[in-house]
Amino acid sequence: LLVLQNATADKKNYVTELNSVLGPQISNSLDQKSKSLVLSLGALNALSPASFSEALKNFKLHNDDVDFVFIKTKSNKLLSFALNKNAPAEKLNELTEKLAAFNSRLEKGKLTYYDNGLFLTPLDNDSYAAVLLGGKFFKDSFDLARGKPAALVTRSKRILFRSNLNESLSSLLQKAPDEVWARSEIISLEIKDDDNREHLINFSKNSVLEDSFVVFVAPQATWQELTGPILKSSLGLVALLIALSMLIAYFISKSLAKPIEELTELTSKVGKGEWNKLAFTGNGHEIRKLTRAFNRMIENLKVRENQLKVAQNKIVQAESLAAVGRMGAGIAHEVKNPLSSILGYGQLIEMKISADKGGENSGPLLEKVKEYVKLLLDDTRRANKIISELLTFTRQKAVNTSKLPLLPLLQEFEPKLHSLCESEGVAFNSKLTPVGSAAVNADSEQLYQVIFNLVQNAVHALKSSAIENKSVTLGLQIADANAEISITDNGPGISGENIKKIFEPFFSTKKVGEGTGLGLAICYGIIQQHQGSIDVSSEPGQPTSFTIRLPLAD
Repeated sequence: LLVLQNATADKKNYVTELNSVLGPQISNSLDQKSKSLVLSLGALNALSPASFSEALKNFKLHNDDVDFVFIKTKSNKLLSFALNKNAPAEKLNELTEKLAAFNSRLEKGKLTYYDNGLFLTPLDNDSYAAVLLGGKFFKDSFDLARGKPAALVTRSKRILFRSNLNESLSSLLQKAPDEVWARSEIISLEIKDDDNREHLINFSKNSVLEDSFVVFVAPQATWQELTGPILKSSLGLVALLIALSMLIAYFISKSLAKPIEELTELTSKVGKGEWNKLAFTGNGHEIRKLTRAFNRMIENLKVRENQLKVAQNKIVQAESLAAVGRMGAGIAHEVKNPLSSILGYGQLIEMKISADKGGENSGPLLEKVKEYVKLLLDDTRRANKIISELLTFTRQKAVNTSKLPLLPLLQEFEPKLHSLCESEGVAFNSKLTPVGSAAVNADSEQLYQVIFNLVQNAVHALKSSAIENKSVTLGLQIADANAEISITDNGPGISGENIKKIFEPFFSTKKVGEGTGLGLAICYGIIQQHQGSIDVSSEPGQPTSFTIRLPLAD
């Protein structure tokens, strides 16, 4: 009973799904033929009388299933044409009389059923055309039904064409609810006939054939009908079905599954950068097309990857050259001044000694020489400092990290930072949020160098400003598994143009001789070596805040 019940349900689902597919196919075929016919009639109407006769022959050549054509002109004159010489004249006269009584509006671009096989469509200039369509016009489309019972039905439930349908269709259509004929989507219904037997009916509305539907009708399978064949089946039939299923499964596996598995495996390899093409191993046309498309995709990806590599190499080369140029300009600018000073003072010493030659001014001369020597040493030390910082930047000292508790580490830095600020008349504030046992993997010496440099820069910015109550604040908090150390001052802020370059080597807003422009670049490198980041937030006239983010230690 369970098998019978499932078989009945399966057949019902199969019939419903098949009708839902075949109905739209037939509707689309009819719509295409109807649209072509409407366009042909429109073109025929637009021709001049001189070329109309030849055009009518061409129309017959491409529409051999149309026997009569009628055109009602703007002047209300009805023209009739018999395209088939064997068509009876009585039929032509009968249809002409039918059309003489027509005066309704038509929807442009559609064929509207009128009467007795006549279909009408509007033309330009308030005229219309009519054609007599017989079974030949609809037969090709309904051949798509594959022998299943189907029909073309109007909204008024008139059957225009039927294929393998018995006369009981009319009574079934009369039982269909009126709402079915008013809807445009595909509808499937179960309707019982006069013998109380269920039928599956599928409605598919046509787009060009106005107010018409393709209807499929199939009697519902019952378990009684399926009982006989099931009871008559034998083990041999079961074995045959199993063998056939295995054969089909083997064929599907060989022709579809294997190429698809190869394609899946190769897709994962392509994702890893391997560009091997897929060799076609199946027999199916679709798999062959898919393989070719996949291989074309691989070729395109290879070309694009090569183009990206070339472009990337060019960008890296250009950036490297630009960086070397900036570094060279910075070195020349920073080292030139102390060297020029050293040269100048050396020349002055030489001139003084040459001019005096042990005379009475030897005492004052000695003092002057001492002064020049002091200046020489100062500028030599400055040049040495520039070169040292440059070496520090280019060959940064390897970090020697260890797990350090955050709060005690920063509290250890506080006295030195406080002394630095106090010596320049700047207040030092500490806002270290209690962070418990939170720790970071860091080199304490290099981390102190970064924080000291940032505080020193803040003090220098405040020193040259006219702001009252100058202050620098050291802050600490935990956010998103990171320790955030902030150095904030209430100074004049940084312009948007300068803030973009602030971490570049040799960029400095200080006066000549007051800085080398390498401090922040070195800080940036140290924090990156600690797997962290350093950001700045500032606007002109607003406080400036540098934030160091370091990942928390496990």
